[in-house]
Amino acid sequence: MAITTSDLREIDGILGDPDADGRAVSLLRQALPHLAVARCDASDLEDRPARLYPKFDLHFFDNSDHCMKIVASAEAATGVILAQLSKPRTIA
Repeated sequence: MAITTSDLREIDGILGDPDADGRAVSLLRQALPHLAVARCDASDLEDRPARLYPKFDLHFFDNSDHCMKIVASAEAATGVILAQLSKPRTIA
């Protein structure tokens, strides 16, 4: 199942909050139970994030073939990875 525009709005609302923290994973799982949600440190991933937030990079992934692979588009994704930053960034 692809990530929809509505899903992205929900993700933006949760991760765009400057107070977002490790609880963001459980908040996303509650709000979007049809999506797989994983978390790691941002330093664990070298791929370009799909979206940037103050405390997280967001990556899309597809695990429809039982192996997780990072994908560029929400339409091809079955879930998201929250890559937590060691220091918050300012988003203009």
